[in-house]
Amino acid sequence: MRKEKLETVPSFEVVHIDSQILLQSKTAATVKQEKKEEAAGENLSVANEEREVVLTIGQLEAANRPPLRISRNDTVTKAITLMMQNDTAYLAVMSGERTVDGIISWRTIGKARAAKRPTDTVQHYLAPVRIVEIDTPLFDAVRDIVEGEAVLVRSKGAICGLVSARDIASQFVTLSEPFLFLEQIEHHLRAILEKTRLSSSAVKELVNPADTDRIAKVSSVDDLSFGELARAFARPEIWDRLHLLLDCGAFSLRLEEIRSIRNKVMHFHPDGISEEDREVLRKTRQMLQGL
Repeated sequence: MRKEKLETVPSFEVVHIDSQILLQSKTAATVKQEKKEEAAGENLSVANEEREVVLTIGQLEAANRPPLRISRNDTVTKAITLMMQNDTAYLAVMSGERTVDGIISWRTIGKARAAKRPTDTVQHYLAPVRIVEIDTPLFDAVRDIVEGEAVLVRSKGAICGLVSARDIASQFVTLSEPFLFLEQIEHHLRAILEKTRLSSSAVKELVNPADTDRIAKVSSVDDLSFGELARAFARPEIWDRLHLLLDCGAFSLRLEEIRSIRNKVMHFHPDGISEEDREVLRKTRQMLQGL
């Protein structure tokens, strides 16, 4: 896409793999900025390793599945029937494709029945609901979900999904486990490398020589990026100081494999990582724990 000067709207990195996106030509300003970044060479890869990870609500399947909906003038009996037929706790109350009146749920029905509402129409049983855009950071949306049970997701002015606490819970392990594995792997690598007692100058030698700004900031093993950690373990003079009964070449290949998986995780591919990649992370963490 970069070669052909194309981009997607919204960015394919912030929506689910099954979402529709628009492919269009990049603006002159965007192309100019990318050329400037390419001129920075290896610095770009370090920046990519360290850039903040922003997961969006649009990367959840539920955010891209049109919600079941009902009219405010329908009966609560009809709402209950739809909820039971579809094993769902929420219905969007809407007038047309874009006008949202609220949501109805088992909770709102229970509260209204307890208050002995005299009418059986949905409008007397609904509750307000927050609407978030499809590119809203996931953790910002989670706060809204905790406060209001669920949120409706909007894309291009139309409601495209409903995300509830149940959806978040079902996705939690899938979303968080790779990050936890990577954090533990990096922690173990730093702890192992610390045993070599590298001097500040030796640590700086692991940084790209052309990146003078970064060299000035790095002074200890804790400051190294994952790529720089992998570079350290690949150097014979450092490996020999570790006294590990392991093959340096095979160990370094595994770290390169982890680095590749890390890029997928940190850039958050909408389709996630494969079970094979997840197993590599799990086994690597287990191996490092024993060193």
